Amino acid sequence: MGLRKKSTAHFSSVWLVSDARVLASAKLASSRSARRRGLIGVVDIDEPLVLQPCRWIHTFGVVHTLDVAYLDAQGVVLHIKRISPWRVDAPVWSAVTVIEATNGSMERWNLHVGDIVEVRHVQ
Repeated sequence: MGLRKKSTAHFSSVWLVSDARVLASAKLASSRSARRRGLIGVVDIDEPLVLQPCRWIHTFGVVHTLDVAYLDAQGVVLHIKRISPWRVDAPVWSAVTVIEATNGSMERWNLHVGDIVEVRHVQ
């Protein structure tokens, strides 16, 4: 994932699934430090990043425009937004999960507000 090596201990592999369709393989930030670090400084975003628990993000230090989806506890997409580098987004208070992906991902996945996304752990 880009410029610096990230410890695999803080990221686990997951699948993003919606309506029986696999949207993408992704990385789940499974520690507080991994969630804080997120995609900061990453040059090549190979996979989306899932942040749990999370209600808001910033893109300080992120070099790409991101597509971001906010999900509630049931996986319902509450809000989708495209966020440029060096921005702070407003919190989505009912969100518990945030998916950060490359620009255009939500359109490619045909993902909309109201859709349900399941984060499945890879066995």
